[in-house]
Amino acid sequence: MEGEFQLSSPTQVRDGVSSLAIPRLSIRVIVFLLALAVGMKLLDRGIIELNARKVILPKYDLTLIPYHDADFTRTDARLTNYKTPPSIILTGDSRVRGGFDPSVTARKLNINPEVMFNFGINSQTIAFARSALIPHLIKKGRKPKYLAFTITPEFLLKDYFPRGLTERYTNSLAFRVGDTNIEDGDTIDNRISSFLARNFALFRYRSDLIEQEIVPSVKCWINSDCVVRVRGYGELSYRELASREGVASSYGWSPQAWDGLTDGTFKGRARYDENDEIDYEGMKALLTETRVAGMTPILVVMPLHTSFLEVHKAATERILVAVESIAKDEGIVLIYPKGDYSDPKLFTDGHHISRLGAEYFSADIADSLLPYVGP
Repeated sequence: MEGEFQLSSPTQVRDGVSSLAIPRLSIRVIVFLLALAVGMKLLDRGIIELNARKVILPKYDLTLIPYHDADFTRTDARLTNYKTPPSIILTGDSRVRGGFDPSVTARKLNINPEVMFNFGINSQTIAFARSALIPHLIKKGRKPKYLAFTITPEFLLKDYFPRGLTERYTNSLAFRVGDTNIEDGDTIDNRISSFLARNFALFRYRSDLIEQEIVPSVKCWINSDCVVRVRGYGELSYRELASREGVASSYGWSPQAWDGLTDGTFKGRARYDENDEIDYEGMKALLTETRVAGMTPILVVMPLHTSFLEVHKAATERILVAVESIAKDEGIVLIYPKGDYSDPKLFTDGHHISRLGAEYFSADIADSLLPYVGP
């Protein structure tokens, strides 16, 4: 037809783009995305291997989906590896995390160490134990017959530790992915986040890689700022400190990073005084809720060095009187260590226990724990 142009080629032109160009472009995009995915996975495996060799993020285990705290994440994984729940779990703050070694207690009692577990949590509060720890043990299927709360003075003080520990736990990636299962969400963002969290350590630990590796390395290279200083105790390179913090046994015990580097005595100002409020109601509620959850609560008093007690004498005595009163009112077993803790070598700073102290303390309370580690 005159004036009409007809394309004789089988390739049609639509909006100025050849129809063959579209599949060619799609193939290129697909190939690029596949290559990117393979490259990311190889890089991810390399990072995990460097982590396994303790070259990067030595206090973390990058194969695990993280909770709010590296110690909590590792400890939870070790408890999950137990074939059956332990008979007794000792929990509390960092004093018990570094102070109680189930393998030592088991050795003295000639029993399997897996009947015990140390679930010490940095700066644990009564509120965290109530709202997070007890539900966590139930959800994980690792609820013990006996749950022993180790007593350090600050544990009983109201609002002593900074708030927000429970919120950090519930906002953690492991809680959101594993406990609330964001994979079931309707949004694409939820599904992508869940996939990345389960398959890429780079995604799981991106903020830690920046904060714990890249930033310190840059400071070290540029400013020669390569050490962490603790007043009165000395200094460590940030890498050595991270490596020391990354040690943990199969039974939850993790030695203090400053072990062997101090004289063991307490230095500095008082951490609390007689004016701090004791949380009677919170402690009693914790014991009640432990029983309601099907566990029997026990109280174990952690030892303190004389250098620490001298600075906190009146306040500590007041708190221990409160502990004894609560234990009596609630009918709770209260265990005191029987040994002599006057040697500063048993501590790193007068209130955190050293490796030597952990061995001494774990053997010291073994006989007291015997009734709770049987079948």
